[in-house]
Amino acid sequence: MISLLHFIILLIIVLIISLIIVLFNLDLNKKQEFSNENSFVLNTSPYGFYSMLLSTVMNYYNFEKDNKNFKIELNNWIYKYKNGWTDYFERVDLKLNDDNDYKEIEWSCDNKTIKVSDLINTIPKIYKYNSELKTHINEIKNKLKLIDNEYDGLYIRRGDKITENELINDVEYFKLLIKKKPNLGTVFLQTDDYNVYLNIKKYIEENNYNITLLTICNENMKGAITNNDYKTQMLEKIDPNSKSRYTDIKPISEMSSEEKKEHMYELLTGVDILLHSNICIVDFETNVGRFIKLAHKNPRDVIDINNPDKDINYDKIVGCFSKDLY
Repeated sequence: MISLLHFIILLIIVLIISLIIVLFNLDLNKKQEFSNENSFVLNTSPYGFYSMLLSTVMNYYNFEKDNKNFKIELNNWIYKYKNGWTDYFERVDLKLNDDNDYKEIEWSCDNKTIKVSDLINTIPKIYKYNSELKTHINEIKNKLKLIDNEYDGLYIRRGDKITENELINDVEYFKLLIKKKPNLGTVFLQTDDYNVYLNIKKYIEENNYNITLLTICNENMKGAITNNDYKTQMLEKIDPNSKSRYTDIKPISEMSSEEKKEHMYELLTGVDILLHSNICIVDFETNVGRFIKLAHKNPRDVIDINNPDKDINYDKIVGCFSKDLY
C-alpha cells in the first residue's frame, strides 16, 4: 500500500515537472515570436512629408489595434534638421507590451487597411506639435490677425506635383470658393509657388472683389521639389519655354538643415491655418489636400476641387496611399 502511494506521488511529481517544461517551452517560443512581431520603429522616409504621415497614421492604428509597440525615430529623414521627428512634433512611443526588441520598418503601409473615420480619429494621436513649433504657428497667426473659423482657405500645390497630375488653373480654386461662399472676406492661401498668389490676387483686383488674400509663401518660391529624381521628371514634363524658371530650384533633399527647418515651418504653419479655416478648397490628388480634409476641425467644410458637390465616405475601408475616399 505504501509503495503504491509512493508510486502515485512520484507520478504526480513527474507530471508536474513535464507540465512545467512544456509551459516553459511554450513561453519561450511565444517570446521569440513576440520579439519579432510586436515592436516596430519607423526610422526612414525618403518621400513627401504628408505621404509619409498618412502611411504612419495607418501603421499606428493597426499596431495599436493589434497591441503592438510602435515608435517614430526618423534618424535618416530628409526633413530632419536636428533630431528627426521631434524637430517638429512630440515624441511618438506607443508602448502596449513588454517587448523591447524593435524591428525597423520603412515608411510604407502595404497590406494594411483602415476605415476613413478611424483615420480621422488616429491623426491627433501623433500629429502633435512640439512647443517651439506651436509658438511659431501662434506668432504667425497673430501677425496675420487670423481668428479661427473667421477666414476661408485654399491649398494649391505646384512644383513636382506636375509629375503626377495635370494641374488645375489657380483661379479655378478661387472661383469654386466664392461659389461656395459668396460673402468672402479674408482668404488664406497655402501654396509652394508665389505665382499662384499673384495670379489669384490679380483676378480679385480685376473683378473688384473686396477680399483680402493672405499667404506666407516666400516671394522666391517657384514650387517645392522633394528630390533630384522628381526635379528631372518635372523638367522633362513642363513647357521647354518655362524650364529656365525652375532649373535653380533646390530639392528638399539637397537643402541645409536651416533651409529644411524653414521649409517645414512654413508648410506646417500654413497647413495648420487651413485646418482652422471655415470653407477650404483643396485637391485630393495631393497628400496634403487629403490630410487637410481628414484633420480639419470640420471635414465636411473641406471641398475637393475635382468633386465639389460630393463628400467622402467616412465608413469606407481604404488601403495605403488611397486617393479615393469616396
